[in-house]
Amino acid sequence: MSIKMSVVVPTYNSGERIMDVIDSLDAQSLPSDEFEAIFIDDGSTDGTYDLLSNLAITRPYMRVKRIANTGWPGRPRNLGTEMARGDYVLYMDHDDKIFPEALERVHRYGIENNADVVIGKEVIEGAPTLAWDTFREDVPRATAVQSRVLGLMTPHKFYRREFLTEHGILYPEEKCYLEDHFFNIPIFVRAKVISVLADYPCYTWVKHATNNSKAYQAPDYFWRWVRQAIALIHDHTSPGDVRDVMMARWYGTRILRVFSPRMLNRPRAWIEAGMPLATQIVETYIDKQVDERMSHVWRLRSTLLRRGDLDGLYALAKHDKEITATTRVTDLRWDNGAILISGITALTDRSGTPYPLRREGDRVLRQLPADLTGRFTPADLDVTGALTDAVIELGIRGRRAGVEWPVATDGAVAFLERDGGTVAEANWRARVDPRTAAFGRPLDENLWDLSVRLSALGFAPHRRLPVLDHHAHPALLDGRPAVVYATVNDNVSLDLAEENVGVVQAAEPRIADLTIADNPTGGELVLRLPALHVHGNPKVGVDVSVAGQTTPGELTVEDGCAVLRASYVAPAASAPIMAAVTGGGKPTGLALLRQPDGRSVPTRLGDVRPRPVVSELRWDGGMLRATIDCPFVDPTGNPYVFEHVNGEVLLDAAAAPPAAPASDRAVTPALVGMELLVNKRGSDDWFTVPVQATPTITRAGHGRAHLTHRYDASLDPATMRAGKGLKSGLYDVYTRSTVFAGGQPQRLGQDDTPAVPGVGLPAVYGGGTAYAIAYGTVDNGKLSIAVNRTWPKHVLTAAATATAEITMGHGARLRVALPLHLGSTSGPLRGTLRLSDGQGFEAAVPAAVEASTRGAELTARLGGETLPAGRVELSFDVKLGRHLMSMPLGRWTPGDATGTATAGSTRSPVATVLRLLRRP
Repeated sequence: MSIKMSVVVPTYNSGERIMDVIDSLDAQSLPSDEFEAIFIDDGSTDGTYDLLSNLAITRPYMRVKRIANTGWPGRPRNLGTEMARGDYVLYMDHDDKIFPEALERVHRYGIENNADVVIGKEVIEGAPTLAWDTFREDVPRATAVQSRVLGLMTPHKFYRREFLTEHGILYPEEKCYLEDHFFNIPIFVRAKVISVLADYPCYTWVKHATNNSKAYQAPDYFWRWVRQAIALIHDHTSPGDVRDVMMARWYGTRILRVFSPRMLNRPRAWIEAGMPLATQIVETYIDKQVDERMSHVWRLRSTLLRRGDLDGLYALAKHDKEITATTRVTDLRWDNGAILISGITALTDRSGTPYPLRREGDRVLRQLPADLTGRFTPADLDVTGALTDAVIELGIRGRRAGVEWPVATDGAVAFLERDGGTVAEANWRARVDPRTAAFGRPLDENLWDLSVRLSALGFAPHRRLPVLDHHAHPALLDGRPAVVYATVNDNVSLDLAEENVGVVQAAEPRIADLTIADNPTGGELVLRLPALHVHGNPKVGVDVSVAGQTTPGELTVEDGCAVLRASYVAPAASAPIMAAVTGGGKPTGLALLRQPDGRSVPTRLGDVRPRPVVSELRWDGGMLRATIDCPFVDPTGNPYVFEHVNGEVLLDAAAAPPAAPASDRAVTPALVGMELLVNKRGSDDWFTVPVQATPTITRAGHGRAHLTHRYDASLDPATMRAGKGLKSGLYDVYTRSTVFAGGQPQRLGQDDTPAVPGVGLPAVYGGGTAYAIAYGTVDNGKLSIAVNRTWPKHVLTAAATATAEITMGHGARLRVALPLHLGSTSGPLRGTLRLSDGQGFEAAVPAAVEASTRGAELTARLGGETLPAGRVELSFDVKLGRHLMSMPLGRWTPGDATGTATAGSTRSPVATVLRLLRRP
């Protein structure tokens, strides 16, 4: 059997990270004798080569070769290409993944179109959608003149092997910036057919904070390589469309982007040093007509750059930084099995104020601040056509794999006169059918997030779709549950498996819609659900559970209304009614109150809600242990006063059916349920933490009582993500009442005092490979966790009072006590202690941090260094997993001749950390 596809993977000290590549190759639909994976190990020192060799024993598709270390992926990729036998070659990074049908689909698509290059749909893990315009639709036969194919310069494409060898196209083998560009530029120039495969995701790029190509970016280095890339385009093309299109792309993304709002994040000295180098490149290689092929905002930047107007570029960057888009949803509902959504999206500033425009005759111009207006002509500022041609489009993105699909959206920008000025708004309408939304195929994940993208003037804000209201919109589509719901961040998401919201729960059933035929051993319930949209098969099985006893039910349509019918086993005590199409049970907001005479009385629990607060927090064994006290309150936040009669807690009369006796309002603590959730900030990644509850009924006198639960929880950051560790980022802790609060998550903490004592609780866990700090946010005292953040002060300078003991002279020992928890498997942290007085004294000595009775203690020997008389600043450099951290420990002033030292920090570590944590 001939080899159809060759996958080339350079490796260096990859270790177990290589298993994501291996697992995705094992899962390929293309038979294993029709593809090969060539692993070129670049002199690993950690056993990676042995691991690959052992894996290859049971995987005939694997070929493994070891070479002397080069320190760069270019040589391994070129050698892999020489060894390749497939029709097409894919270059993978050592911790990325490909989708199961990628090799089979790409090979078939490439052969059908005689493609020199196939650009398969690519996803960045945990990041915004990549190259949106490139993957809007399949393009079987394109050329470089079609600019959308230039939107992606990563090496994760599929190249026809004979095309590469015929033209002698190789990766640069020296360390350089933009190495992928130097490989792809001659390919785009020489390729006769470039195919874009957009209807199936092919590649997942796992992007890390560290990146080899970004480690050598001093201004002269950076601009030298940009110049060489631009020169390569110039040398490989003739004057005309191909050169102009490619120059416009690289001019915008490699030069003008540096002078976009991104320049505000770089030191001004870096920008000033690079400005003349950038100007020289433009003057030498980029003709003025290239500007006409770029968007409005890029043309303005080009005008300023060509003039050498650095102050103007800074002013424009500050102005453009505030530009975004704001969306208001005006309609959202189910219709014939699809979600109909209408809305208005406007170009605005970050506060939501419409972006100001002005009219001159029949033209519309940008209204710039005074310090910019004089720098441009009216023709420069004319945006009439640019805004009229703006594109508004919805997208729907799977939360697990990160694949986003475009949604066909009808809409156009209109100019409106408002408040004495002109504004631009797009009215749009979209239809999302979960059965066909993935390029004609059903959506294949459980949770999906909706977004809206406005492409106008060169801006392309891509934002989550905000909610119309906080009511969920449930549906059953041929028996599959589908719930449109509001996330905790007030965005629109779609749940296709009742993972977060159940269809019955989302229908918000009323007590008036529930009828039960009750007897001492059980009964039958009939629940009308007028808010549930049913399309297709009208009969769906539903599991109904009361007090842990699950019975099958059926959901049908009667007289145009969804109706749930089910029998139930009589509960021994009052209990909530749970129901779910997918099993497992979701709260319905309804409950059965068990009466002394054996009857079960239905009730709806709506006015009582939990108010959980952290009473104790500590690290233990690498896990964060939390004790949460949860009193129940009324909607105003005051303690809910239950009736307390004969040892029973009673709800108020409004919770029960009209004219129900007091006994019908009995509630036991078993009715109260609460989940503990962790959410990665800014995302919709949620993780559930198991809790153990202990209820307490506190008598308030005169037949009244308060109800409180104490929950004990253990958060394990090393296993919380489906058995894997939490990724780097900030995580917020939420609670969710499964009955009383309607399933809406609430931030955990207190409104008046921090949820965590002091600044924070730092810990190292996972065998010394990861670290975290639990802290109470400064603004509202809510509990958050920072995991593997690049802010080093999160870990060691959380100490409010660090002490040091220094003995002068040869063999001196320094100790620093730290409130740092070391997980049981972490062992000592070994690194380097650095000392500096800022006036020429520098020293670096080996140091270690080990567990102590006070938390942890750093110990280092100063082997004969003579310490200065003034303040000494200490820091500890340590590698935790892949994270190399430099952790400031504070400043100390050596004491008198006895050799003691006292803490003498002029900047409190506590204050520093508080500043870093000053965020919601």
